[in-house]
Parts: sequence; C-alpha cells; structure tokens
Amino acid sequence: MLNIVLPPEVEKKLAEMAKLAGQSETQIALDALREYLADIEDGYIAECRMRDNPEFVDLDTVMAELGITMDDLDESLLDEAR
Repeated sequence: MLNIVLPPEVEKKLAEMAKLAGQSETQIALDALREYLADIEDGYIAECRMRDNPEFVDLDTVMAELGITMDDLDESLLDEAR
C-alpha cells in the first residue's frame, strides 16, 4: 500500500477533475500514475535502444558535422523537437 500526502493545490485539482470526470479521486490518481510510469518506461527503453545502437548519432554531433549552431535554428523548430 502507498500513502501519499498531496500538496493542497494538487488535492484540490484532483477533486475537481474527479468530479468533472465522474470518477473517484483514487481512480484518477491511479490512471495518472499508470500513464506516468508507462512514459518513464518508454523513455528508458528508448534510451537503452539508442545507447545500444552503433548507428545512433546524437543531435549535437549531427549539428557539429553540418556546422549548425543552436542560434542558426528557428525557435519554432526547437519547440517542435522538444
């Protein structure tokens, strides 16, 4: 069993969302935690695959080879890449 003390603003938002969704606070929190854990796991798997792939080249290396700096890039492209 896990007990979590939520900050008041999170507890309030959780109660609001549960009411809007017609679900219990527990179900909303459980769904959110499952989704978050799946995202973390996906990120870990992606990192492992990149690290283990001899053909993987990171963005900094590609930019250096092409002579591109961060200042050269359009800010909107950077936002999309993030």
